[in-house]
Amino acid sequence: MRGSLTLREISEQPAAWSAALTRFEKDAARVDRLFRERPPDEVVFTGCGSSYYLSMTAASAFQGITGLRAKAVPASEILQFPESVFARGASPMLVAASRSGTTTETLRAVNAVARRGVPAICLTCAARSPLARAADLVLCSPAGGERSVVMTKSFSSLLVLGLLLAAQRGGDAEFRRELRRLPALGRRVLKTALPLMREIGTTASRFVFLGAGPA
Repeated sequence: MRGSLTLREISEQPAAWSAALTRFEKDAARVDRLFRERPPDEVVFTGCGSSYYLSMTAASAFQGITGLRAKAVPASEILQFPESVFARGASPMLVAASRSGTTTETLRAVNAVARRGVPAICLTCAARSPLARAADLVLCSPAGGERSVVMTKSFSSLLVLGLLLAAQRGGDAEFRRELRRLPALGRRVLKTALPLMREIGTTASRFVFLGAGPA
């Protein structure tokens, strides 16, 4: 059936979140060490396409939770206009998101900032990818990889890692506890929502999505 692969991967999101949460627990001390040894005054989130969009949400959450300045920029702007991204005399840190860890512009951006002495964290589903090797710290979603072109469980699980990063840096234990509830809540929502989505999908031919704010 057309779209069945994407539908299956949407349904696998709670399991991907659970795996990302478990994996992050092993990396939390490394996060603390990187921020302690190379404290930034601004954190720049980056990516291409959908990974850039998740970076926008992650940057907003990071600033709100930690109080540190944070922003999201497309990876191409880091390559083409670095002076407009990084203020002179600043001590930034880069957080780069890529499902495959092979996105050309994102990888080049990480390598470019490394030459400027800027530390980089990567959010990826591929722990042994070129991006992971180039970064100072890898936060991996081990069950987020997909066969579909569109990002579903990779998008949401990498965003979970971005939110965990913010909670860890901000010392927000309550928010981390809330994030741990996501897999169970997600399974509950999917169980009730999927039948409704099937019904809507067979009766509607045009869809309008409305939203506001950084998320």
